[in-house]
Amino acid sequence: MENETGRIRMDSSSDTDEDDVGLAQRYKTIVELTVDGFWYIDEYGNILDVNTRYCSMTGYSYNEVISSPIWDIEADMNRSQVIYQIDRTKKLGKALFETHHFKKDGSLIDLEVSATYIDYGTPGLLCFLRDITDRKELEQKLQESERSKTVLLSNLHGMAYRCDYDRDWTMRFVSEGCYELTGYQTEDLLGNRLISFNDIIEPGYRDKIWNKWAEVLSRKETFQAEYRILTASGEVKWVWEQGKGIFDDKGNVIALEGFITDVTRQKTIEEELRESERLFRTTLYSIGDAVITTDIHGNLKQMNLIAEELTGWGEKEASGKQLEDILVIINENTREPVDIPIREVLRVGEVVGLANHILLISRNGMEIPVADSASPIINEDDEVIGVVLVFRDQTEERAAREAIAESEARFRLLVESAPEAIFVQTDWRFAYLNPKTLKLLGAASPAQLLGKNVIDHFDTRSQDTVKELIHGLKGDKQDVHLVEETFIRLDGSSFVAEVAVVPINYGGADSVLVFFRDITERKEAEEAIIKAKMASDIANRSKSEFLANTSHELRTPLSSIIGFSDLLIEGTMGELNEKQKRYVTTINKSGNLLLNLINNILDLSQIEFGEMDLECVKFDIVDAINDVHSMISILSSRKNISIDMDIDLPQRMVVADNEKIKEILYNLLDNALKFTPDGGRITIRAIQKDTGFIQLSVSDTGIGIPKDDINKIFEPFYQSDGSTTRRYSGTGLGLTIIKKFVKMHGGNIWVKSEPGKGSAFFFTIPVLTDCTER
Repeated sequence: MENETGRIRMDSSSDTDEDDVGLAQRYKTIVELTVDGFWYIDEYGNILDVNTRYCSMTGYSYNEVISSPIWDIEADMNRSQVIYQIDRTKKLGKALFETHHFKKDGSLIDLEVSATYIDYGTPGLLCFLRDITDRKELEQKLQESERSKTVLLSNLHGMAYRCDYDRDWTMRFVSEGCYELTGYQTEDLLGNRLISFNDIIEPGYRDKIWNKWAEVLSRKETFQAEYRILTASGEVKWVWEQGKGIFDDKGNVIALEGFITDVTRQKTIEEELRESERLFRTTLYSIGDAVITTDIHGNLKQMNLIAEELTGWGEKEASGKQLEDILVIINENTREPVDIPIREVLRVGEVVGLANHILLISRNGMEIPVADSASPIINEDDEVIGVVLVFRDQTEERAAREAIAESEARFRLLVESAPEAIFVQTDWRFAYLNPKTLKLLGAASPAQLLGKNVIDHFDTRSQDTVKELIHGLKGDKQDVHLVEETFIRLDGSSFVAEVAVVPINYGGADSVLVFFRDITERKEAEEAIIKAKMASDIANRSKSEFLANTSHELRTPLSSIIGFSDLLIEGTMGELNEKQKRYVTTINKSGNLLLNLINNILDLSQIEFGEMDLECVKFDIVDAINDVHSMISILSSRKNISIDMDIDLPQRMVVADNEKIKEILYNLLDNALKFTPDGGRITIRAIQKDTGFIQLSVSDTGIGIPKDDINKIFEPFYQSDGSTTRRYSGTGLGLTIIKKFVKMHGGNIWVKSEPGKGSAFFFTIPVLTDCTER
């Protein structure tokens, strides 16, 4: 528990030995689980305990550290200074400071030490030591960056001025830099004696500058602008101006004061090197971080707008005050005041940064987490003449870090519970494996695979391919999706997996994230399907060959039957009585019906064997529609069925097989006539589609098609009414053949129908593409 002095004190008289053992176990667990190094030292500076983390940070073994005095390892303090620090911590109860330790290899490590005094058991200090080497390096880089900016600002050349607020910008004071900037002597500009400054400004910028000054003065803000001037020698220069309005007690503008400098070189570099654009536009009042400068006594001289916003102080009001009065900072954990590092900077002449967990208390009481560093301002005589303090609001940065940590936790949970096998390889070795990977590779624990060669767990036939994939991945950083490779389990058995790999950075190293799943069952199913498909294709081909051969054999006698029956009907062989004529006519119709069936079978077999070609020509599709309409109109008039045409085709010419297009239309119209009652209506439509296709359709007011039959009507020999007493005749091959004709053209065919209301058949064909390539 904590006593009134702030020191940690634990009751030395435990109730039971079991409590002492439990307490020791908890102590050891906490010490070993902490991410920081840990010391337990007595009041004389001897190291009594140390954790594994500290040993790994410094390279010492546990035995090399234990019972050694601190000053053997401490680089910044001798024995007396160490004892002083221990006594100081003992009085305060806690201490936070930075120091250096010698590592075993002789190098130094930067450490932040958080020490707490305890008087339980052997009195001493519990010290947590954090490696801050990276942070120190960043602070050094920031110091160098800030020194570069300071040198840049101190060497700017240009012209200071005071002028009237009029359209001529009548100069009342001009610095000596005027001649170098404009080519005119100072007396040439004063009172517009030889030329006004407005005449030097390029005409295209004059109104813009006047309007911008008016806007800035209305808000009493700082004026900043870049524009071009024409010098006395005729040279065009880019200049950058910053100024402010001077107001009287009534708020009236009495003068303008500012500074104009030549930025021609900067503008040229900006055009050639985009990366330097921000550098040459940056000034003290546009730096993204908060910036405060002080004199050698720590009195505030300048502060930018960001600093004003964070502190709640205005630059004019804060100017001349001690920085400690403006910038109030405390330790976030202890709530104790923290010294601003400017005094240390003034003393040592080097960059000094704040420790972590610092809060800025703004003027309105708001607490803002900040990080800062202070750098000396050094003149040409190498003398420290002030300090520049740079700090930033870490609120969003902290939120981002927390969001990243939360995201990483969610990601790890997702990966651990993913049904997919996932592992990470770094330098060809397993760096991480999720539970699914362990299961698929036959490992009982990650230790069996971590650090082992990844390639050894691929089949020898896959190893070269996998190496090439990963080498290529490192080169172009592109994902590789869904390749199939053979894995080897720990027991030597194998399985085929579908693999996807993604380049990532894991633990600071270029690595590869690998996703894979066992597809052995799927591959076996695919092989079975392929075998079944091959058997089916062989059976279909045998069937088609049989039908084709049989059809050829039947056509010869059928031609004789039809031919001789035609002669009998026409009376060429003598007159027939009515009964004979009726019988011969039945023979003739049956023969023609059978011949049509045989022809359809031959067409279907030719298509399936790939022996039927398209005879592509360029023709007018509307003419083809009209031809079919003429052929079918005789049959439609017998049933008193009207055929309407609705044609809307801006492009009438198509490249297709003219005869087969007509056959498609004729078959659709013939079906519509067959299934439409007397007095019904049929409509032929043709429209242009945006996709480069023409859509044709034949709709009727017939009996319609049952919903269950719509998906089957294009199958060979299928008829909606399959009974032996069906009302409508047909072979069941017409729709099958025209569908194949449409597909041969690269189009599509479909039907919409509702029983009792009719049907509509639609098909599409490309307009002007070479149909031999379809």
